Amino acid sequence: MARKSPKHLFIFALFTFVLMFLSQNAQARKSQLHVRTGLMTGSYNGTFQGTWEVSNAFDLEYELFVANDGAMLFRLMQGIDTPDSRPFYTFGGVGFRHYFRSGKGSFSEQEDSGMFISTRPRIRFYAGIDAGISQVIVKSFGPNVQSVANMLDININVGAIYQINDSFGLEGHLGYSGGYGISSTPTNGNTQRYFLGGTYFF
Repeated sequence: MARKSPKHLFIFALFTFVLMFLSQNAQARKSQLHVRTGLMTGSYNGTFQGTWEVSNAFDLEYELFVANDGAMLFRLMQGIDTPDSRPFYTFGGVGFRHYFRSGKGSFSEQEDSGMFISTRPRIRFYAGIDAGISQVIVKSFGPNVQSVANMLDININVGAIYQINDSFGLEGHLGYSGGYGISSTPTNGNTQRYFLGGTYFF
């Protein structure tokens, strides 16, 4: 199925993330924003077969803590080919993350009898899983029209965050996903991710 690149999907998802960010109560300190970039590689097989690699993939994630060591997440990833801005891989989904290191994942603040107490883990390790829908370009017919495949992706990931101050942290992130084709272009695939980025508590 030939169609234009799904840039509108990326723009819509990014707009949704911004609205979610602005709607939060900053005093709660129960949510976190992740912004990452790095190397993403992938392969696919089915009607078409091939591999791809993007050195500056983009990963945006909103995380809402539901416990001190656990969080729900909403995720958007896109791997764009720099010379002609083709989005080889676009993903949107939801998931869950568990934090290790003494069970501390979130930032906490409290005031008791005139005393203000805040606790902030310096280093946090996590493992997570998320699932969603991805689009992969499997064949190009010129610079503007491509054949794309839709897949149901399941991602597993691990990472570590070093907290610089009350708001900002530095992050390393590794991930792997497997995709099952759900479109008229039967294609299965997988991706690997090696990301660096930052986090922000709000």
